[in-house]
Amino acid sequence: MKEEGIIVKIEEKRAVIKTVPTEECRTCSRCGLARSRRINITAADIQEFKEGDHVTIDVSSLEMMKVYLILYVFPLTVFVSGILILYAFFRNPLISFAGALLATIGAYAGVGWYVRTRTVFSPRICVRR
Repeated sequence: MKEEGIIVKIEEKRAVIKTVPTEECRTCSRCGLARSRRINITAADIQEFKEGDHVTIDVSSLEMMKVYLILYVFPLTVFVSGILILYAFFRNPLISFAGALLATIGAYAGVGWYVRTRTVFSPRICVRR
């Protein structure tokens, strides 16, 4: 998927880009870019760009799937397995639900840390116009 945008600000290796969604994006809106908004992008070759440049951002489907897995499937798996494991030990649905809920909160905290410290979702800035 390719998106067009304008570089609003550059800070070290991070660019803030205001996207201009295409018609195709408006009909899909899987990634939440259905309306014009600013997104932060980390790119290795950012030094060749400057504020005000019109750029095209390339987001691969594989990267989108990784993000979906990390944000949705992993915490859901933690929740379901937490309920099953805790119910096997305690035989109390309230305890198993509360424990699984706490484990899910911990999973989301871990996902937040992982996303902040690693380059999980890294769209490429591929064209400057």
